[in-house]
Amino acid sequence: MSLLAARQSTVSPDQWSVSDVCYFLKSHDCALYCESFVKMGIDGQRLLTLSKEQIASITGMKVGASLKISELVQQLKSRCSKPNV
Repeated sequence: MSLLAARQSTVSPDQWSVSDVCYFLKSHDCALYCESFVKMGIDGQRLLTLSKEQIASITGMKVGASLKISELVQQLKSRCSKPNV
C-alpha cells in the first residue's frame, strides 16, 4: 500500500490535502482531471463542498466524468457523516 493510499484509509476526507484528492481521483480512473483540481487548489474540505455544477465546470462539462466525480463525492460525504465505532 502506498503512503497516500494508507493516508486516505486513516484520514477523514475533509482533512485531505490537494495531493490526497489527486490520488483519490487517479485511483478512481479520473486522472485526466487531477491537473484541474490541483490548479484550483481543491483539497478534501473543498471537494466535499463542490456542487454538481462546479464539478461540471472543472471537468470541462464532460457529463460522464462529472457524474462519476459527483457520485464519488457523495460517497465521501456519507463516509464523513458516519460516526467512528
